[in-house]
Amino acid sequence: MAEFVPKEKGNPLLLFNGYLFVKEKEAGNRTYWKCQNYNKHCNCRAKTAGGEIISVSCEHNHTANPAKVEARRIAKTVKTEPEETPNSPQFVISNVASHNSTVTTPVLPLHNHTVIPANVEAPQLTGKVKIELETCDSSPPHVVSTVASDNRFASTPVLPSVSNMKRTIQQVPREKRAKCSKDFPEDPTKTKKAKFVQSEKGKPMLLVDGYLFVKDKELKNKKYWKCQNYKKYCKCRAKTDGDEVISVSGEHNHAGNPVNVEVRRFMEKIKNDSKETHDSPQYVILNAASDISNLTVPALPPLSSIKRTIRRVRQREICGLPVPNHRKDITFLDEYTKTNRGDDFLLFDSGPSEDRMLIFSTRQNLYVLDSCQNVFMDGSFKTVPVIFDQLYTIQGLKNGFCLPLIFGLLPNRKEETYIKFVKTVKTLVLFSNIDSITTDFEPTMIKAVRTEFDSVNLYGSFFHLGHCLYKKVCAFDLKEKYNTDAHFSLSIRMLLALAFVPTEQVYDAFGALVDEAVYPPEALPVVDYFEDTWLGRPCIRNGRRPPIFDLKMWSCFDRVQQNLPETNNAIEVWHRAFLHQVSANRSTIWRFIEELKREQSLNEINIEKLLSGMECESNTKECRISAKQLKKLTESFQEYTNVVDYLCAVAHNVRL
Repeated sequence: MAEFVPKEKGNPLLLFNGYLFVKEKEAGNRTYWKCQNYNKHCNCRAKTAGGEIISVSCEHNHTANPAKVEARRIAKTVKTEPEETPNSPQFVISNVASHNSTVTTPVLPLHNHTVIPANVEAPQLTGKVKIELETCDSSPPHVVSTVASDNRFASTPVLPSVSNMKRTIQQVPREKRAKCSKDFPEDPTKTKKAKFVQSEKGKPMLLVDGYLFVKDKELKNKKYWKCQNYKKYCKCRAKTDGDEVISVSGEHNHAGNPVNVEVRRFMEKIKNDSKETHDSPQYVILNAASDISNLTVPALPPLSSIKRTIRRVRQREICGLPVPNHRKDITFLDEYTKTNRGDDFLLFDSGPSEDRMLIFSTRQNLYVLDSCQNVFMDGSFKTVPVIFDQLYTIQGLKNGFCLPLIFGLLPNRKEETYIKFVKTVKTLVLFSNIDSITTDFEPTMIKAVRTEFDSVNLYGSFFHLGHCLYKKVCAFDLKEKYNTDAHFSLSIRMLLALAFVPTEQVYDAFGALVDEAVYPPEALPVVDYFEDTWLGRPCIRNGRRPPIFDLKMWSCFDRVQQNLPETNNAIEVWHRAFLHQVSANRSTIWRFIEELKREQSLNEINIEKLLSGMECESNTKECRISAKQLKKLTESFQEYTNVVDYLCAVAHNVRL
């Protein structure tokens, strides 16, 4: 059976034939040991498994030292005994030493001379001193005497000095000794209550006598602090145990700054109130400022910086806000109804109900929209919060740049909801200069816009025209053929190219396309869909049935000639960018509004640029090149003798 003795740091040593071995490695269930004199070129090794010594190889190049073994055992006893008895340190040492031999004694801290661990029994006595200390509350001399009284004569010559033994006693953790020292409390005058303030990053700083300390390290249960001016060679240090300052060493090389401390306490209160209350930033600042002195006011950060701090703190706490499960349960805090600049942002709230509708915008946005001649409207379903059906955006074309100016959260896609939305927008904006509205091909929204803007040109988005056509391609299981067959793809896009033919010639162009273009049989359902929905079926007599969407609504020929955007592509690009910014489909209402406020901040920059005469590019380079090429083709329409060739040329510049 393997025998082990404790080490000073608590790690076990293997004892075999009076020799001590230290652990070298573990492999599987086996442990490999090397002689503790391995650094003196002793090659003896041992191997154990499950508490049994399996083998010992090589010979030692030195003699065994049994006194050293006993000294280690005593040292372990000194460490553990104070936890079990309330005796004084002196009694602990005396009790441990009573079992020690005279050979081990010189190694123990019973004399004021340098420790020379010459024997194996000395560590045993040192360990016993620690055990005695942890089991009693006696003084260190009494502990040493107690240990020495039990020490064998053979161990005495190798015992450590008394000063080292007392130092060992003092190293026993405070919380362990406190268990046995309830009846002997420490002098409260030797410690003081620790005070803390928060740093800018929210970390604790120790406050002692008007000086601030930052955390240096933590050992066992004690924390060590260094002056916050340590980079300026201030060597003052402090040590705390729990909420008590144990000691302060060194002198500061600078004066204290009570104003700085008060500023930190002010900012700490600002952050705490921001987390715990829903008060406005102005009220939070006023509440915190009521406790500061006039001398501190000049050192406070600017008011705008304090408000930004409040917004940042509350932004981090958004996840902790209750997320409403129904639209009627939404209760807005003041910060969610205003922009980052403090302007009113929630301009319309229909009130707590299942059909609740919210409209976000600013007075400046409405002013810009009122000056726009061309307005674009489109909805999105991916970026909207989970308790709403869609986000409907209204953009205005200003100096060739599309600006998102109104954001509406709609509960459903019913006709009465769209009518209510359009009517509400019309009460917010006069639309005194409006000439055209471009929207998607949502029949209920088209009807709502026609009802409220009967004298305005209503156009459909070319982007959504292509999207509708592509959905039918997919519905008829032609997606793979469209993506892999270039000729088939071009023939489908030639249907889309009819939007760039003068309206009075569209029907003739469609007839020529069907007659000359070779459509495979599987593509005929797509052609029939296009004719039924966008052109109207021919009647038995002359004429055609009315299509679902009027030809003038989706024709882009005149719009391209007038340099007007033929599509809602700018809104689609904005929706995709906003979805990436939110980084999650169907986010919470609070996350959505925060991202919408960020978007409004960017919007305000673009508005200022446009109002100052600066140019902004709303489309990508590819879109600008395509628009330029389409205008060139429409201007040369009369030069084409074969309309199918014209449709083919246009089809190369459009996509579904």
